[in-house]
Amino acid sequence: MDSYSLPVYDSTLLVLDSLASGIVLIDPDSHRICWINKAGLQLIGGSLAEVTDHLCHGFICSAEKNKCPVLDLGQEVDRSERILISIDGRHIPIIKSVNRLQLGDKEYLCEAFTDISELKKSQANCSKAEYALDHATDLICWLNDTGDIVYVNNSMVQRLGYQKQILLQMHIWDICPKLPEKQWPICRDNLIRNNRLQGEFTLRTYGRQNFNVEISASHSVFDNEQYICVIIRDLTERKISEQKLCSKQAELQIMLEQMPCMLWTLGTDLRFTSFSGSGLKSAGRKPEDFIGKTMFEYSSQFDEKSILIKAYRNALKGSPASYEQKTVSNDRYLLCHVRPMCADDESVIGIIGVGIDVTEQKAWEKKIIDNEKKIKHLAHAYVKAQEKEREWLTLEIHDRIIQPLSSMSHALDAIISNKTVSSDVRKIGNAALSQLIIAITETRTIMRELYPATLTRYGLMRVLSTEINQLHDDMGCKVEFTHQCDQDVPHDIQTTFYRVAHEAILNIKRHSEAKNVYVALICDDNIFKMTVNDDGVGFDYKAFSNKHLPGGLESMKQRTEIIGGKFRLQSTKNLGTKISVTINWQNT
Repeated sequence: MDSYSLPVYDSTLLVLDSLASGIVLIDPDSHRICWINKAGLQLIGGSLAEVTDHLCHGFICSAEKNKCPVLDLGQEVDRSERILISIDGRHIPIIKSVNRLQLGDKEYLCEAFTDISELKKSQANCSKAEYALDHATDLICWLNDTGDIVYVNNSMVQRLGYQKQILLQMHIWDICPKLPEKQWPICRDNLIRNNRLQGEFTLRTYGRQNFNVEISASHSVFDNEQYICVIIRDLTERKISEQKLCSKQAELQIMLEQMPCMLWTLGTDLRFTSFSGSGLKSAGRKPEDFIGKTMFEYSSQFDEKSILIKAYRNALKGSPASYEQKTVSNDRYLLCHVRPMCADDESVIGIIGVGIDVTEQKAWEKKIIDNEKKIKHLAHAYVKAQEKEREWLTLEIHDRIIQPLSSMSHALDAIISNKTVSSDVRKIGNAALSQLIIAITETRTIMRELYPATLTRYGLMRVLSTEINQLHDDMGCKVEFTHQCDQDVPHDIQTTFYRVAHEAILNIKRHSEAKNVYVALICDDNIFKMTVNDDGVGFDYKAFSNKHLPGGLESMKQRTEIIGGKFRLQSTKNLGTKISVTINWQNT
């Protein structure tokens, strides 16, 4: 059916063709499309020839056959939401109205429809926005210009405890006690003028309980009506946290003020930014004596060469540092530790330091050092007195025992040599003389062990060499004595080394069964070290770690420690024994 081939309808169809809404004429008897205007064709996406003479259902209408809402079901369709099917199969939401139209002697169904796709999208977006508002965790409400509450979200309903319908009948001043009704116009006008209002307020719940909130309000116009959108953030938890934080800060400040030390922070310009600690009070200072001043402004005694300033410079480079510092008044000693103070990105933004007053500790340390010196002095005096006593005993043995025994031996020898003496007397005399000579020899050995006169006369090297060679003669073992000492060995050290070496050699003779013995003496810058090493049977010295060492080892250890030396013993069963004695003469 070509509309332009029916002159009788030309004027009517031309009017319908010019409308912005889609118009379709349908034959009520056959349900076929007779004509469609340009707006309808544009929406459907086809030409007039493609559309006309088609059954409407299943083509542009989603209704099934024999279920036409108007012709089969007798429904009235007036501005109803329907679906229009395009040529390419798209389902387009439309608003549709159907009326009967008489053209000449023929009646048609005239369907008028408008595309509401964009409206549907807007509605969907509005629904999403409304859902987001309703389910937002912040409290949200809308007010009109008279202060009426026109919208509230679920969070606000739950927090205030009112039913939603009741809230929508209330005014803002009903729930905001600090905003009386007479102040509303002023508040509203200020908000409209500035387009925004922010601040802390108080809201009141259904149970008449007030709670703190932060409000952000903005002005908008919709359909020529003025509205105010209010976003409310409940500050209850934040206020509780702030109170706890303030309480903790107060506790921390009290703790810092009472800390038995000094605590401070400096900026990168070495300017004090804080200072606390009870040590400050004991030093007769106040925080204001420091805060705001640089180290150089606080005292002119500091410069870039000062240990303190060098420590601060290192801290600003990221390296912690410790130092000991006298107070400016020179009456106290501080042991200080500083380290870099860093931001979240690890950049250095200052220095944090702690100082402990060690004045009393320094005094005690001095007393301890003085006492140690006295003890060492007494130890040296004890060693010297012991050596003097040994020397006296040696002389006494020589004068009171050796000389009488020697006289007796000479007398016996004279008797034996007399030809008038009988053979029996000579025999008894020879036996007595042999025993007497043995006694004299043993007594001389004891004298030498008590006080080796050769030590004073010839020195440590010769005495040790003699002792080691004697060991070789007695045991047949290989011996080696090395020494590297270009400085004089103090007499006390010579005596100690000799006593230790002599006792060690005695132990080797008695117990070790060694094949090789090595003795070494090294002197280097007032540090004297002697080692005696053998490859004998050894023993498990760890079994004596918490007990006294066996035999003469304990006396070696004690003698070494008396003059401030270090005694070390290493021994393994079947692998030999090594004894080391180290003495730092500067420390002694």
